[in-house]
Amino acid sequence: MRRGRPAGVLMSEEKYQRLRGLAWDRLQATVSSMRTQAAEQGLTEEKLAEFLADER
Repeated sequence: MRRGRPAGVLMSEEKYQRLRGLAWDRLQATVSSMRTQAAEQGLTEEKLAEFLADER
């Protein structure tokens, strides 16, 4: 505890690796979904590069 709040968690290495893998799987699924939605709406790598270049 730190300042009355939980500051850490103790768990086995096996459980930590399993949770870490689940988080990675979720991230990959989210990115894949976003990529599909962007493509469906006509966003290409070129258009994205143009948008990002305008922000500089």
